Amino acid sequence: MNIDNKYGQNEGSRAEARGMQKTLQFCMFLITFVIYVGSYYLLARDEDILTNHITLVTIGLVIVIPVCSMFIALLTLAPFLFFYIMTFASFIFAVLIMPSPKPELYTDIVLWAGPVILLSFVVFITYKLVLVRREYMQTDVSKETITRIQDSLTPLFGQGWIRRIAFSEIRMWYYCLYVWFKPPVINKEISFAYHKDSMIKVLIFFGCGMLLFDVGVLHFLIGMFSKTLAWIITISTVYLLLQFIAFYNSCRYEPHIVDDQRIVLRLGFYLQAEFSPDQIESIQNAKKFNDVSKEKGVFNCVLGLDSPQYEVILKESLWMTYMLGGREKITKILLKIDDPKAFYQAIDSKMQTEA
Repeated sequence: MNIDNKYGQNEGSRAEARGMQKTLQFCMFLITFVIYVGSYYLLARDEDILTNHITLVTIGLVIVIPVCSMFIALLTLAPFLFFYIMTFASFIFAVLIMPSPKPELYTDIVLWAGPVILLSFVVFITYKLVLVRREYMQTDVSKETITRIQDSLTPLFGQGWIRRIAFSEIRMWYYCLYVWFKPPVINKEISFAYHKDSMIKVLIFFGCGMLLFDVGVLHFLIGMFSKTLAWIITISTVYLLLQFIAFYNSCRYEPHIVDDQRIVLRLGFYLQAEFSPDQIESIQNAKKFNDVSKEKGVFNCVLGLDSPQYEVILKESLWMTYMLGGREKITKILLKIDDPKAFYQAIDSKMQTEA
């Protein structure tokens, strides 16, 4: 058999499996949503709660959802963490909406199945963390710490959306807290900063100041009407503040990279495009910002108050990656560099070498 054909068939099979996994998980979310809404309608909005309604809700929340999610995790080879997330969410939702005293069927399931599920979860997490640590230790030590963490998370989260969401949170906390104590080493010979002479620092400090003001004022004002809502808004504001700090640190410690094998252009940890020097058609001075900002297929590495210095034109479209794993095809990249002359010379020399 032709090796290329065999490789293509394997890639097609994997793509088909991923598509099936996403379809089944979407169906599971849809079923869960219907059960949640139906349960709330039967219990929370019904003044005369009937026994058969309670039984139906109990079966749906603590039996149907866990069993279906377990089968989907097994059939699609998804990380078994999917089963635990769906199960714990359903049990918590059941606790919130079940009337007191709790129905006998619900109590029996919690008493008998609860400890088994918790014990299996502890064993599962412990085993997976051992695999994650082993993968981390085996990863190339020359890579950045955050890259090694990302590469080692597959045994725990798989390759799907759970891994992307988990890694985005880990990445946020890494740049928000960890880098203050152990900054990553930056190879200045191939790195080009873009945060010093831009409006990134101004916008981040202004945004953080406004958020701190909002935390104090809004918490006091909204707390006069609802303490719960006030704390929800306060916690959300603090989390957004941490996102701002993480974004600024990621701009500091994730510069643009230009070497012989690859070129990596970024906007913090939110956006990234990686390609080889031979994929560049040309690099030229950028046009006025408004002339290109609304074009399709443009990766804008520049914040709104800055004007780009260069635009990199690609020979063919390539994928730009978002923080949560989404992708978009691009053919042009807009840039603003702290040292534009050195960056242009580096790109031009790589293009000449490839030519």
